[in-house]
Amino acid sequence: AVDAHISRENRLHGIAREFVNRVQNIRKANFEVTDRIAVSVVTDSPLLIEACKAHIEYLKEELLLLTPEINFRANGEGGAQDYASISIESGNAEETINAKVKVTK
Repeated sequence: AVDAHISRENRLHGIAREFVNRVQNIRKANFEVTDRIAVSVVTDSPLLIEACKAHIEYLKEELLLLTPEINFRANGEGGAQDYASISIESGNAEETINAKVKVTK
């Protein structure tokens, strides 16, 4: 029998990879792929925050981050009008991660 269980580590890595994909799509619309960027995120998802923090070295390399971390804020803190909405499947059928992302140089 095949074990279909996804370990927490693999789940977090998958979320981080999907996050990179969403940010790269936003980047392509406004910047060159070689531009260093800063990323700000508005989300209520502790899973997205955990995935990004656990895989920050991967994110820094793939996204060419200007800063050593990603700026996270909770929904409702205001100032998210210039942000693009993203959705990421969490690896759990009952949970989709929603966030707003802003990419700047």
